Amino acid sequence: ELPSFLKQVPQTNYETIAELKNIFVRYGEKEVLKDVSWKVNVGEKWLLQGPNGSGKSTLLSLINGDHPQAYGHDLSLFGNKRGSGESIWDIKQKIGLISPEMHWYFDQHATVWHTIASGFYDSIGWFVAVKFTEKQQIEALMAFFDLTAYKDQLLHTLPLGKQRLAMLARTIIKNPPLLVLDEPCQGLDIEQTQYFNAVVDELAAHGKTLIYVGHYESQIPTCIAHKIVLEKGEVKAIENILESVE
Repeated sequence: ELPSFLKQVPQTNYETIAELKNIFVRYGEKEVLKDVSWKVNVGEKWLLQGPNGSGKSTLLSLINGDHPQAYGHDLSLFGNKRGSGESIWDIKQKIGLISPEMHWYFDQHATVWHTIASGFYDSIGWFVAVKFTEKQQIEALMAFFDLTAYKDQLLHTLPLGKQRLAMLARTIIKNPPLLVLDEPCQGLDIEQTQYFNAVVDELAAHGKTLIYVGHYESQIPTCIAHKIVLEKGEVKAIENILESVE
């Protein structure tokens, strides 16, 4: 059963997670995003699709606060206009992120326990003593994902499926209002993918907003209701998936 702290709907005093209006991003002569507008409301579940080079990573970096060109755009995050005084850590505290790049470059000296604990502080390594309640949450998640026996093993020595579950545990440990899952099942087999996505569906049932990057609609969580497709930096389509299925 999902740990009780993850069944609590994240507290939000805003209605919109992210709102981008007519966003242009250039690197020199190259336009990476061209007139992109997108609104993600609290509780919505989105699929983000597009070929490599379509602008997906740039779009996500604007939302998670990492992009150097985030200022000067008509961009609001968690109800606040970007650049209105919030720090990057204020933004990151509200986001749980997993991506292939984060996994590849994760601290090679981190144990499974330290990997999950680092999610409280959005650090790649882990350097802070956790509180008693945080320790309880870590142990509850390790039990949920059947990782307790591996707690003292280095993350990179585990099978890929176990590594990805530990990274998901890290992503959700602080029960953030927004989950950004960028190709989280890359490299997993069909059975592992189905299990991973079933966990995401269960998490999403408790009020979390989801942005999920995936190439195949047959391999995504069933909770996803909306889709945005990028191509060459432009929005090619915004659709309601659940309505099209019915």
